[in-house]
Amino acid sequence: MSDDGSAVPAANGARWLGPLLAAAVGGGGVLTAIGWFAHEAPWRTAKHVPVFGAALAIVLVLAWLLRGRRIGVLPIGVGVVVVLAAVVGQLGPLAVVLWFAVSSLALGRLVVRSPAAADLDCTLVGMVVHGSVVGLMVALPINYPAVYAVLLAAPMVFAKGALCGAFQRGRDWFRSPRPSGVAAWWDEAIAAAVVAITMVHFLVAAMPEFGHDALVSHLMMPLRIAWRGVWEFDVGEHVWCVMPALGDWLYTVACVLSGEAAARLVNFGSILLLGGLVFEVARWLGAERRGALVAVLLFLTTPLTLTESSSLFIEGSWAACVVGAAFAVLRACSRASAEQLRAGEPRAPGGGRELMVAGVLAGGAMAGKAVTMVSLPLLAGILAVRFRGWWRRDERGHVVLVIAWFLGIGCQPYARAWWLTGNPVFPFFNGVFRSPLFPQEDFAAPTVFGKGTRWDVLYDLTFASNRYLEASPGAAGFQWLLLVAPALLAFGLVRHRRALVLAGFAAATLWLVFAQTAYLRYVFPSFAIASALAGAAVGGALPRTWGLFVLAAATVGTLVLNLICFATGGYNHAFSLRALCSPRAREAYLVARQPLRAAVRLLNELGDEHHPVAMFSPAFAAELRADVLCPNWYNPRFANEVRAATTAESLGELLAGRRVRHLVLSAAYEDEAARQRVREVSHEVRAIGDVSVRVLDERFRFRRELLHSGRFEDASAWSIDPNARLQPGSGLVVHVGAPAVQRVDVEAGREYRLQAEALRVDPMTPADARLQVNWLGADGGLVHCDIQVFACQAEASTPSMDVVAPPGAVAALVYATGHSTSPVLFAGLSFRQ
Repeated sequence: MSDDGSAVPAANGARWLGPLLAAAVGGGGVLTAIGWFAHEAPWRTAKHVPVFGAALAIVLVLAWLLRGRRIGVLPIGVGVVVVLAAVVGQLGPLAVVLWFAVSSLALGRLVVRSPAAADLDCTLVGMVVHGSVVGLMVALPINYPAVYAVLLAAPMVFAKGALCGAFQRGRDWFRSPRPSGVAAWWDEAIAAAVVAITMVHFLVAAMPEFGHDALVSHLMMPLRIAWRGVWEFDVGEHVWCVMPALGDWLYTVACVLSGEAAARLVNFGSILLLGGLVFEVARWLGAERRGALVAVLLFLTTPLTLTESSSLFIEGSWAACVVGAAFAVLRACSRASAEQLRAGEPRAPGGGRELMVAGVLAGGAMAGKAVTMVSLPLLAGILAVRFRGWWRRDERGHVVLVIAWFLGIGCQPYARAWWLTGNPVFPFFNGVFRSPLFPQEDFAAPTVFGKGTRWDVLYDLTFASNRYLEASPGAAGFQWLLLVAPALLAFGLVRHRRALVLAGFAAATLWLVFAQTAYLRYVFPSFAIASALAGAAVGGALPRTWGLFVLAAATVGTLVLNLICFATGGYNHAFSLRALCSPRAREAYLVARQPLRAAVRLLNELGDEHHPVAMFSPAFAAELRADVLCPNWYNPRFANEVRAATTAESLGELLAGRRVRHLVLSAAYEDEAARQRVREVSHEVRAIGDVSVRVLDERFRFRRELLHSGRFEDASAWSIDPNARLQPGSGLVVHVGAPAVQRVDVEAGREYRLQAEALRVDPMTPADARLQVNWLGADGGLVHCDIQVFACQAEASTPSMDVVAPPGAVAALVYATGHSTSPVLFAGLSFRQ
C-alpha cells in the first residue's frame, strides 16, 4: 500500500516496464504453448462453448437496438436475466433471491450504521448476519415459510430510508447516459462480454443439481429443513453436520421459501457478489473502469468459477466473505480510499466502517469454512503492522464491538460442535479432543489430492489441474502464466504496494492451504484476487508503456483459451435448453443424467416417511423425505454395522432392526459380493438406469411377537369384557361392545404389524370386525388411535395392518373386537415388531 495513498504508483523503473512485460508475457506464452501440446488436449470439452456465442449475440443485438438510449449494456443484462428466468420458469425463485438480497442490504445498513458504507459491503454483511441467525434457528422446529418471510421483511421495515437511497442509486445507474467515443465503445464491448458470460452461468445454475457434495450435504440439509422444519445435529447419522455451514444456512432460506431452484440462484448471486468485489478491488488498485471489467471477465471465464456456480458448493459465499474481509482490512489500513481519492478528499483517521465490515465478513468466512483459519493470522498481521492507519483512542469501544461481531458469528459452529461432541472441529483432530462420538484418532476425509506447493505451481495449476480438482487440465484457467505472473513482476518493478500486499495475501493463503490439502476449491479467494490484479495491470494500475499492449494481447488470448476450456472444471456443466423450458423434458433429462435423483423421487412417491432408507449407493438423498442410512464415512455408525454384517442373513436382520423398508442399490456400490448380499435380502421395485429401488424381504420384518397368548389359550394375559366368551380350542367370541384388550410396551417411531385370524360366528349373518391399536403416552393418556375395519367371512381370513408408533407413545392397547353387534370369532391375534 502506498504511504501517500496514491492509486497509481510513481513510475519507479517505468522505463524497464515495457521490456519486462514483453519478456514475461513472451515467456508465459512459450510455457503455455508447451503445456497446451504436451498435456491431454483440453479443447475436447469445447462442445459447451457455443452457448457463450449465442448469449453474446443476444446482448449485442439488444445493445444495438437501444443505441442512443439512456441505458448501457450492464442494465440491459439485468433485463435479459429476468426474461430468461421467466422463459425457464424460474421467475419465482429469482424473485425470492432478489428479496433476500434487498433484505440483506437493509440488514447490513443496520449493522454497519454508516451512510458512507458501500451497498456491496452492506449486502455481504447482511447476508452473513442472516445466515448466522438461521444457523441458530435450524435447531428449533420453527423453520417454515411464514417465519422466514418475517425474517426477511423485518430489516426492510427498519431500514426504509437506506433502501430508498439504494433504489435511487440503482435507478440513476439504469438511467445514466451511455458514453460515446472509441474508448467508450471498448468499455461497452467488454461489458457485453461480461453480461454474456453471466448469462451462461445463469443458464447452468437454472439446471437441476447433479453435484456430489450438494446432493449429500449442501442441498440435503436445506431441503430436509424445508420438509421437517428442523435440523437434528446427529453426528452419528451425519458426521459432518456440526461442521461450519454458513453457506448451507443461506441455501436454507431459499429452499424454505422456494425450493432447490432458489438455492442454486443464491449460489449464482454469491458468484456475482464476488465478481463485484473483483471489480472494486481492481478499482482500488488503480484500474480504470475498463480494466476493472476485464478483471471481472477474467474471473467469470475461469473454468473453476463455472465449477462453483454450476453446483451448490459453498465457496462462492465463503470466498466473497474472505475477499470482502481482506479488502476491508486493506482499506482500513490505507490513508485514503480510492473513492475519496477520486473525489479529492483526504481520508479521515480511523476506519470504523471498514473494520465493522471486516469483522463481520471475517466471522462469516470462519463460520463458512474452517480453512479460513489460515487466512485470519495474515489479516491480523496486516492490522498489526499498519495499526496507525486505523487505530484511534476514541474508537476503542467500536473495536470491541467489531471483535464481538467477529467472535459471535465466527465461533458459532465451533461452539455448537464443542457443546454437542466435545470437539470444536469434529470430527477432525479427534486424536487431540477425544470426542466419544468418533474414533480417538485424527480424522481425514477421503481424498486423492496431495499436499504442498512446488516451484512450478503456476504451470502445474494450468496444465495439471486434475491433480488439484476433480477436473481436466485447464480448469484453473490460463491467466497464471500469461497475465498473473507478468502483472506481479510489473507491480514489483514499480513498487505498487497495494498490489504487492494483496498478492502476498493471496499467495500466502494458497501456500498455507496447499500445505494441508492441495485443492483448488479451497483457494477460490486467491483466484478472485488474482483476477483483480491481472485486470488492474491491464487497465490503468501501471504506468503507461508500450508493454501494456503486449499484456492486452495476452488478455485476449487468455480469454479465448479460458472459453475453449470453459467446461474443464468438473462434470456438472452440461445443460439442455429443452430441459430448461419443459418440465417433462427436465424429468427425462434427470433420469438420464442422474438416475439416483429419479430413484429418490420414486421413494417419495411411495410415501414411506416413517422408515429410513438404506442407500447402498452414493448418498444422493437431497430430496428424500425420510431418514437416510449410508454405509460410508458420512454415517460411521451404520457403516460399521454393515461392515460387520458379512452374510445375507445378518444384513437382513440389521436392516430390519434399523426399521428399513426400502433400499437403493447402484452398480457402483462396493464389490459384487456386497451387492449380491443386498439383492438376497430384498426385492426390486423398479430399476432406473443402473439404480435399483428395492424393498426388504418380508422374512426379515415383524419377527418379534409382542402379544402373550395370541390364541387366547391363557385368558389371564387379556382384559376380556364379561360379555365376550372364550371357546376353548377355537378362540374368543367378541362384538363391538365386548372386546378383549392387551397392553404392550412400544417404541415411538417403530413399525408394527397387527394381524388377525377371524370369521363370523353365524355363517349366514354379515359381521364386521376391526383391527385397533390405541397408543398411550408416558402419562397413560391417549396419543393416537389406528383402526382398520374389515368384513368377516364364513371362512377364516387374516387381515393385517402396518402401523407406526407415533411420537410420545410408550405403550399400546391392542384390541380383539367386532365392529358391529354381530359376534365374530377371533381365532388368533398377532402384534409383531
